[in-house]
Amino acid sequence: MDKKSLKRILNGYWYENQYYIEKTKEIEKLKNETQKTMNRYKLLTDNNMLNEELNKKLSALINTQVYEESLLLKIINKKQIIENLIQDLEQPYKTVLYLKYICFNTIDEVATKTHYSTKRIYQLHDEALLQLLNLSNDKKIDISNF
Repeated sequence: MDKKSLKRILNGYWYENQYYIEKTKEIEKLKNETQKTMNRYKLLTDNNMLNEELNKKLSALINTQVYEESLLLKIINKKQIIENLIQDLEQPYKTVLYLKYICFNTIDEVATKTHYSTKRIYQLHDEALLQLLNLSNDKKIDISNF
């Protein structure tokens, strides 16, 4: 794997985290809807008025929730692997990649926060990617499937 591939993987991870944030909101809505449906279901069963349509809806909601949560667990696992690799870098590389890929800052925002010029952050970013690539190879962590 080369630096360009690693950058593509990290950017893909960044987008997956944005997806994770939105999916978390969606799952919360699903949980609320599931809870409401379960409350109605309980009321109907308590009154011996079980409705097949309601049962199907509840089952579909639960299945969707389980599926979405399994996708989120995969993203969380990727995040942990990447964070662990970044954590093992020397400064300032650790901070640059952390701010860029974990905190979702732009290069300009990283420059402002670290008091470096934008040009210097681009240089540090490139150097950090090489170090991260070497580190992942040394630790035999295959991040190419991310």
